[in-house]
Amino acid sequence: LCAVLAPSPQEMGARLARCLDGAPAQSAWAAAVALSALLLAARRTAYDRTH
Repeated sequence: LCAVLAPSPQEMGARLARCLDGAPAQSAWAAAVALSALLLAARRTAYDRTH
């Protein structure tokens, strides 16, 4: 039953590769990293002010 409901590892790998390949995906990852760093810096500054 599990084999029917879950995709094979090869199929999952192919889906993941389609999501992560190409310039648009790489740009999205870079933007996410930059935004995360910005939010972390802002949070740290706010934390330093309160403690």
